[in-house]
Amino acid sequence: MAFPALPNELYYAIVQHADMPTLYSLSLSSRFFSEEAIRVLYRVMDNIKPDVQIGFLRTMISSPRLASLVHTYSNVGGFSLLKDDQAETFLSLLPRALENMVGLKHLMTWTGLDPDLSQSPAAYSFSLQSIKYTSTTSQDLLIHFLHTQPSLKHIGVPWVGLNDVDPSDPEFACCRSLESVHGNWPVLRALLPGRRIQCATWEEDSYNEGKSGAIFDLRGQEDLKDALGGLKAMKLKFSSWKPDFLPLLIESLSSVETLEIDLSRGDFNVSKRLLAVSYS
Repeated sequence: MAFPALPNELYYAIVQHADMPTLYSLSLSSRFFSEEAIRVLYRVMDNIKPDVQIGFLRTMISSPRLASLVHTYSNVGGFSLLKDDQAETFLSLLPRALENMVGLKHLMTWTGLDPDLSQSPAAYSFSLQSIKYTSTTSQDLLIHFLHTQPSLKHIGVPWVGLNDVDPSDPEFACCRSLESVHGNWPVLRALLPGRRIQCATWEEDSYNEGKSGAIFDLRGQEDLKDALGGLKAMKLKFSSWKPDFLPLLIESLSSVETLEIDLSRGDFNVSKRLLAVSYS
């Protein structure tokens, strides 16, 4: 039976709102529905089971057309479930697959930028809007990668060993369009100054356990003070309570409208300033 003559906009709406089983069925039907269903199916690839990741990466390598449809890709979570030989295969395929994802806008990965994976960041032609990079290794390469992504608006990275970072260092003169940043104090210290960032998440890392209060020092750092003063929202995620630096931090957040404090233990009192506060 032929499809009724309807405006193309209605057909697009049908595909956009179809569930996964329906999309799979549509991909096997008419040429129009097949192309649209495949486009929607590959647009967001952020819930891929670990045992399917390798097959997905091979498809991305063998079919640049399908790879170009991927708008969002994540391989975070579940990797530990792969066997050693599967993990090795995954690591060898990932850079080649990323190279074909020319339309990629949002990337969540725990690896893929490491120098031993044979691909330099310059090999990637996508222009990201957001990245969440969960690896704590190869920070120099990550910084080099960030210089290739001038359109980044949202970034989440864990940097280790950058307590003495100088925000004026040219290597941090990247990502000037950032709107939000998520990371430990070295990340915020490096990326907040010189940008119009509205939202920041400070997540304490295990490597600096108990040291965050000591490294939170704004003396002589006017650019950092101005950046903190321009924030509209901030979230603090700590594994322990740090009463020594919180008053100083709150005092610097002169424009903050929402402050969220997420603690695994401890008590707090934010009575010094009227803020919208939620905590757990």
